[in-house]
Amino acid sequence: MADYKSLEEFYSSNGYIHLKKIEKTTYNYNQLENFESDLLRKLTEENLKKLPGYLMGNLNFSPGKFGIDIWNNLLQKEINIIFKNILKEDLNDYEIVYGGNINFPKGGKQYFHMDGNFVPKRYIVHFATSDITLLNGPTEILLSSHKKWLPFWKILFSKLKKRKLTMKKGDILLRPNILWHRGTKNYSEKPRPILTFILTKKKSENLYSEKNKDIFFYKNIFNEGFKGKFVEFIYVKLGILFLVYRFFRSFFVKHGRYS
Repeated sequence: MADYKSLEEFYSSNGYIHLKKIEKTTYNYNQLENFESDLLRKLTEENLKKLPGYLMGNLNFSPGKFGIDIWNNLLQKEINIIFKNILKEDLNDYEIVYGGNINFPKGGKQYFHMDGNFVPKRYIVHFATSDITLLNGPTEILLSSHKKWLPFWKILFSKLKKRKLTMKKGDILLRPNILWHRGTKNYSEKPRPILTFILTKKKSENLYSEKNKDIFFYKNIFNEGFKGKFVEFIYVKLGILFLVYRFFRSFFVKHGRYS
């Protein structure tokens, strides 16, 4: 990772940085195996069907004690180098939310979106705990969509190029929250998890922090209750209606806001 200038130019142009497999050690690969076995155990123990996002086939989770452990021992050094040499920022100015996302078999398809608004600034760090292929639901991005704010209706008619981001176990991917992206369908027979660390300028409350020792799952995109379930049903089963609603709504969204 010595050619920082090239990485900086690539990030500025495309909106992400992909670092190939971290150095393999007995420690870090044992940690990943322990995390995955705990995650799979939790999947069989909990009734996830009630959670918003389950129908879509895509849920968030807190990695519990594994989150801070994996961050401190595997990722922090690499991310600190990126912040200092490429983003020209101080990692100490950011708070970390330790999280993850799991894409279930035959599910996971989403529509393009940003993760929040332009302000406050956030960076998303993804860490592959297993191989992410074209088969098991990689994230798809719109290249260069981070350069300026666009409402959803302009995104629909834009000619921005798409790219599906495959990863090997141990790869690191960093992107800003304002890069338009979506989850894609998992055509494999196994759930496909990924660890996700959200870095936010220090002001926000860390709801899913290292204080949570156990892995637990929580909602994705949709709210709880009847209204949330109804919206998720429209999103999954009658997607064209959701797109029409979002298209017209985006004409009235304030500049810089999620649309």
